[in-house]
Amino acid sequence: VREEMESCFAPFTLDQIERVIRVFNTGPIQSRVALEEALGREYLVKEAMKQQLILPVNFWAPNEFTSTSTCVPFARVLLDA
Repeated sequence: VREEMESCFAPFTLDQIERVIRVFNTGPIQSRVALEEALGREYLVKEAMKQQLILPVNFWAPNEFTSTSTCVPFARVLLDA
Protein backbone atom coordinates (compact mmCIF):
# COMPACT_ATOMS: atom_id res chain seq x y z
CA VAL A 1 0.00 0.00 0.00
CA ARG A 2 2.75 2.42 0.93
CA GLU A 3 4.63 1.80 -2.34
CA GLU A 4 1.42 2.31 -4.33
CA MET A 5 0.69 5.61 -2.59
CA GLU A 6 4.25 6.81 -3.12
CA SER A 7 4.06 5.94 -6.83
CA CYS A 8 0.70 7.70 -7.26
CA PHE A 9 1.89 10.90 -5.57
CA ALA A 10 5.63 10.89 -6.17
CA PRO A 11 6.34 14.53 -5.18
CA PHE A 12 5.18 13.83 -1.62
CA THR A 13 6.66 11.76 1.16
CA LEU A 14 4.58 8.97 2.61
CA ASP A 15 4.45 10.93 5.87
CA GLN A 16 2.90 13.91 4.07
CA ILE A 17 0.38 11.69 2.28
CA GLU A 18 -0.63 10.07 5.57
CA ARG A 19 -1.05 13.47 7.25
CA VAL A 20 -3.31 14.64 4.41
CA ILE A 21 -5.38 11.45 4.67
CA ARG A 22 -5.80 12.08 8.41
CA VAL A 23 -7.04 15.63 7.73
CA PHE A 24 -9.84 14.16 5.60
CA ASN A 25 -10.59 11.29 7.98
CA THR A 26 -14.07 12.69 8.74
CA GLY A 27 -14.88 13.93 5.21
CA PRO A 28 -14.44 17.19 3.27
CA ILE A 29 -12.89 20.10 5.14
CA GLN A 30 -13.01 23.88 4.87
CA SER A 31 -9.63 24.61 6.45
CA ARG A 32 -6.83 25.37 4.03
CA VAL A 33 -4.69 26.03 7.12
CA ALA A 34 -5.09 22.38 8.16
CA LEU A 35 -3.86 21.31 4.72
CA GLU A 36 -0.88 23.66 4.93
CA GLU A 37 -0.03 22.26 8.37
CA ALA A 38 -0.32 18.67 7.12
CA LEU A 39 1.97 19.29 4.15
CA GLY A 40 4.31 21.76 5.84
CA ARG A 41 4.20 24.53 3.26
CA GLU A 42 1.57 26.53 1.39
CA TYR A 43 3.06 25.85 -2.03
CA LEU A 44 2.73 22.09 -1.37
CA VAL A 45 -1.06 22.56 -1.07
CA LYS A 46 -1.05 23.92 -4.63
CA GLU A 47 1.17 21.03 -5.74
CA ALA A 48 -1.16 18.55 -4.02
CA MET A 49 -4.08 20.04 -5.96
CA LYS A 50 -2.07 19.86 -9.17
CA GLN A 51 -1.23 16.20 -8.48
CA GLN A 52 -4.90 15.64 -7.49
CA LEU A 53 -4.11 14.45 -3.99
CA ILE A 54 -6.42 17.25 -2.78
CA LEU A 55 -9.45 18.35 -4.76
CA PRO A 56 -11.56 21.48 -4.28
CA VAL A 57 -15.23 20.55 -3.91
CA ASN A 58 -16.13 23.55 -6.10
CA PHE A 59 -13.41 24.41 -8.63
CA TRP A 60 -14.64 27.99 -9.05
CA ALA A 61 -14.86 28.71 -5.33
CA PRO A 62 -12.19 26.53 -3.67
CA ASN A 63 -13.27 27.01 -0.06
CA GLU A 64 -13.91 23.36 0.71
CA PHE A 65 -11.59 20.47 -0.09
CA THR A 66 -11.77 16.70 -0.32
CA SER A 67 -9.23 13.96 -0.95
CA THR A 68 -8.95 12.25 -4.29
CA SER A 69 -10.76 8.96 -4.79
CA THR A 70 -7.35 7.37 -5.49
CA CYS A 71 -6.66 7.59 -1.74
CA VAL A 72 -9.92 6.01 -0.63
CA PRO A 73 -8.94 2.33 -1.07
CA PHE A 74 -5.62 2.92 0.69
CA ALA A 75 -6.63 5.39 3.40
CA ARG A 76 -8.09 2.84 5.81
CA VAL A 77 -5.07 0.55 5.48
CA LEU A 78 -2.66 3.40 6.22
CA LEU A 79 -4.72 4.75 9.11
CA ASP A 80 -5.23 1.32 10.65
CA ALA A 81 -1.56 0.30 10.28
